[in-house]
Amino acid sequence: MASHNSVSNYSVKKYGISDAKKVMLDNLAKEAADANYEVEKYQAKVSSLTSKAEKCRLLLTDAELMRSKTKDNKELLNQLMQQAVELQSQSGIANKEMKRATEKTTTLFSELNIVMQKLIYAASLVNKLFNFVTRQKALNPLISDELVNRINTAVTDANNAVALTLVSLKAA
Repeated sequence: MASHNSVSNYSVKKYGISDAKKVMLDNLAKEAADANYEVEKYQAKVSSLTSKAEKCRLLLTDAELMRSKTKDNKELLNQLMQQAVELQSQSGIANKEMKRATEKTTTLFSELNIVMQKLIYAASLVNKLFNFVTRQKALNPLISDELVNRINTAVTDANNAVALTLVSLKAA
């Protein structure tokens, strides 16, 4: 019976070792599955973080481009503001010059008006002189015809001067 007992011990040991190994293998397989699950979980996190890092890199690149554009726009705005200040200064100078020109033009027109009135008055005096000399010539034949002709030419010249002055004032 001892041999049977040793055989049965051997069989028990044989099966016992197998079951223990099977349990160990099952535990190892479970641990491997758990580890594989952890690896997949961490791989998913790494993939997610890599994707987020790529998005951040793209956002950073876009932000850098926007910063560069904003800097360029700021420089353009500063140039535009400087040009606006210069234009304002120049327009102030131009405005002052226009006011001075307007004042001078007003003064000139006033003076031209006075000259025109004096010219008309002078033409009227020359015309009256012509009429007077013509009446005196009728009374006194000793008054020369040349004097009458020269006064007549003076009347024509005075009337032409008035007409030309009026035309030039209208053209201005």
